[in-house]
Amino acid sequence: MNSQAPGGDSWIVSLGDVDIERLSGDPSAPPAQLSGAKRESWATMLAPIDANDRSQTGAISQFMREHGFETNVAPDPGETFLVRSLSPRGHDIAAVVRVLASEANGITFAWRVLKTWKVRKNP
Repeated sequence: MNSQAPGGDSWIVSLGDVDIERLSGDPSAPPAQLSGAKRESWATMLAPIDANDRSQTGAISQFMREHGFETNVAPDPGETFLVRSLSPRGHDIAAVVRVLASEANGITFAWRVLKTWKVRKNP
């Protein structure tokens, strides 16, 4: 899976084996098994930001690079990912994606939106 978003920014973090129905969009309520940089990434990725402010989106990208999070991941069945995607004057959304099966022709997954933020259309 790739977290690249044309014309915007997106980030992805593996949460491990987590039931997506048990997760909330609360930045202060990460899954219990997360620790260290993954716990910090939960709060970082679910914090409100101004999608039109490149310094704020750049700070998230820098955090992700500094902590070794990649834009490409090789998902395994049973693995859950936190994904945030935003596009200035478009959308800003956080979701969780759980891989159900992975085959040569594609991936079957379940997903759930955790949080959306309003994006200013005219900055």
